[in-house]
Amino acid sequence: MKKIQKLLDEYHYVPKMGLSALKNNSSKIIGVVIHTSRYYENSVISDTFYSHIIGAMEETLRKEGYYMMLYAAESLEDIFHMALAWNVDGLIAITFKYQNYMKLKTLVNKPIVAIDLINKEKSDYVNVGLQDENGGYIMTKYLLERGYENIYVCARKNIGVDHERWLGYRKAWKETGRDYLTNDFISLHETEQKRNQDYQMMTKFVGKKTALFFLADIFAVEAILVCKEQKL
Repeated sequence: MKKIQKLLDEYHYVPKMGLSALKNNSSKIIGVVIHTSRYYENSVISDTFYSHIIGAMEETLRKEGYYMMLYAAESLEDIFHMALAWNVDGLIAITFKYQNYMKLKTLVNKPIVAIDLINKEKSDYVNVGLQDENGGYIMTKYLLERGYENIYVCARKNIGVDHERWLGYRKAWKETGRDYLTNDFISLHETEQKRNQDYQMMTKFVGKKTALFFLADIFAVEAILVCKEQKL
């Protein structure tokens, strides 16, 4: 046995995954599918949220002896077709709506875990996420306690987890008995160049007891840089 292992090491032998899958009925592959809901100037991996999540998953899966296969798309049909084509031991679905998560679960018939599941209807799912609505509530309550009279929520679209954070924002306002702005949600543009125009517009709120509540760190950083350039 030692002689065989020595030869394997000497010739850098790597067993074929296909043979292993036939023998053990396991591919040792975990599929990661991302349903993107917005335009990316480079790729979905350029998003700091997705890149951190993907990096952490890959490291953990590798330590456990698994491989990660990644696919991101705006088209759900493309995701369904790709997931069906893979021979995976399980799936991780990121930013899926509950109904689409359940459809994927039925189609693939493999263990599936969601990250940031949206529009949850029942409790028949496994999800890793944050208390988004409560987070929006806590942040808004803090800003109100600091004396801000107007608060604008800033994000790409009022959907998914951003919508849940916005609901928390509205909840905090209602508790005060005061009226919130009717146009309290500022939809940011897709590209950074156009978003810079949004931030330029926001400079008019300086010194008016108005707060900007960004629902993503990257957008907050971009706005801070614009203000810094204008020495605000």
